Amino acid sequence: MLLRCQDPELGHHLVLDVPERATVREVATLIRRELELDSPPALFAYLGPEAIAALAEHALIDGDCVTLPEDLPIVYVLKNMRDSRLPVYFRTFEISTEKLFQLRTRRFSQMGYDIRRIHDSTVLIGGVGLIGSEVAINLAVLGIGNIIAVDNGFVDWFNVYRQTAFSRTDVYLAKVDALKRRLVDFGNIKVEAMLFDVPSWRSTDSRDELVRRIGVLDEAIARSDLIVGAFDSFSPRALLQSLCLIRKRPFLATALEPEVGQVMLYEKPEDGCYCCGLPNPQDGRWVEGGACTLASLDSQRIVGAIATKVAIEKVTGQKIHANEFRYNHRTSEIGTATHRASRLCSLCGPAGAVRSQIGDAKPLRKIAEWLFTDSR
Repeated sequence: MLLRCQDPELGHHLVLDVPERATVREVATLIRRELELDSPPALFAYLGPEAIAALAEHALIDGDCVTLPEDLPIVYVLKNMRDSRLPVYFRTFEISTEKLFQLRTRRFSQMGYDIRRIHDSTVLIGGVGLIGSEVAINLAVLGIGNIIAVDNGFVDWFNVYRQTAFSRTDVYLAKVDALKRRLVDFGNIKVEAMLFDVPSWRSTDSRDELVRRIGVLDEAIARSDLIVGAFDSFSPRALLQSLCLIRKRPFLATALEPEVGQVMLYEKPEDGCYCCGLPNPQDGRWVEGGACTLASLDSQRIVGAIATKVAIEKVTGQKIHANEFRYNHRTSEIGTATHRASRLCSLCGPAGAVRSQIGDAKPLRKIAEWLFTDSR
């Protein structure tokens, strides 16, 4: 069967001999081979009203111009052309970011996702390693419009085989830069790469420098709708939580251990905060490091998916029925709970660092004094 194809932009005209059972995918592959293209082109055609109605749930449609689904038989296209004299068109130039966005999010929109609200949202992700990069990729797939990625790490060879956001060509690049390069290819997404050393108990800076750096982080949080804490150390998560309380921003904490993964959302006063139940830093520091690299592969994927689900529900204003989720690697069970505030919490309790600084002209210094208690 002979098929006439044309690129209306570049003027390519082809007559291809294709099998009668050929699909759009197979025709695109033939065009790629014939023109020695780097990638298969997108095919589109001008179809009649019945075909447009039938394809409404499966294709991008602009008037009577239909971007053809890859599994559609080419015979169906030819039988339903608006005008049988027209060719099947194809584009060999770079697909626009807007078109990529439409292709990526169309089916999610059909599933009920509020793509407009998702795209209008800004999510800050603190720590873009095992869990943080997983959440970033998921959010980008779902159409998030703005991501602020905060990390001071660099991609190494271990990351390449465990953290799917990174590849061999990213080794020795800053994680935030490598992640940005990956995400912008999704189309219609802005990524702010903050190569930034978030103050922690490992920091050796002076008190004034700590306050300055806390201020940089605070400014980024003020521009965000949701903050995800995915650092593998406790004190940076505690710092994010304290700034979220001051700015009244929801904080989504994630954690991975060898047997258990957790996702916890803190947004209302009755929820408490990430530090409820933990010792007061002024009385001594708790264990700083995590063990996320020892977590199972299923824990990484499932906890990342749960965190993404909660994040999307939050930015789109859906009701969330629990604020704590636990995944047990051994039993493959996901449990939910409702986290409650502790009046004894040194951060959000009645006498806590955040409550006690209300009206204070220097709240960031108060936070620094609470979390970093040595003589700096």
